[in-house]
Amino acid sequence: FAVIGVGWALYRTKYEKKQAILNENNRVQAYTAYISQNDSYIDGKIEYNRKVMESNYKSTGDLIAELPSNNIIMWNRNINHKDFLTIRMGKGIVDSSINVKVPKERFSVEQDDLWSMPAAISEKYKYVGDSVKTISLKENRIIGVLGDSNNIDNIMYNISLQIAILHSYTDVKMAFIYDEEHDWDWVKWIPHTFSNDKKIRFIGNSEESTSNTIYALTNELRLRAEKKKEDGKCIFKDTYIVFCTNKKFFENETINKY
Repeated sequence: FAVIGVGWALYRTKYEKKQAILNENNRVQAYTAYISQNDSYIDGKIEYNRKVMESNYKSTGDLIAELPSNNIIMWNRNINHKDFLTIRMGKGIVDSSINVKVPKERFSVEQDDLWSMPAAISEKYKYVGDSVKTISLKENRIIGVLGDSNNIDNIMYNISLQIAILHSYTDVKMAFIYDEEHDWDWVKWIPHTFSNDKKIRFIGNSEESTSNTIYALTNELRLRAEKKKEDGKCIFKDTYIVFCTNKKFFENETINKY
């Protein structure tokens, strides 16, 4: 009986080890399949969001090309839209719109490689490449641009044309104050550079026109400050965007108090 008992114990131990290995393999395969399934799901969501951004925020070149055959895009954003004055700057790496939550790692005497898999997925989709990058001119009131005159001109061209195409001149006014280093004379054809009564064009490219433009902007800010003082809840129907090549134009000017 002792021999039988020992044999049975050895057989039982061998069987349990084999079963433990089988269970571990099944656990690894099942969890790996689960992670892979979620990986594919998240990747699909990321790609969908990328296409939505590409469709909602077209490049300046695409907007210009589509205008003759698709006039629906013309002035299709106003102050009531969430993307009002949200401008496409280009493409690159952006923060992911999907937040992958990773379970807290529990203490274990044994090493479990499966615990690292969710963290790897979270890290993988923390940032997304080749995606549309935008900037909100509504949230970022002051934006500085560094670079040579050509790069600055290209950025100004990109921003100003998107504003002009996507926003009505009744909702957005644009002012341009620049020196001879920058060839911005073409902006005079943009209707957004005129005051509501069409008596003033917000373009300063000489000492006199710059002085007149800054004076007009200062007067507008003064009127708004007075209205805000009378009624703190008042909302102004138009927004002013000012492009300036050098801060020296505003030095010692009254506009700085606003």
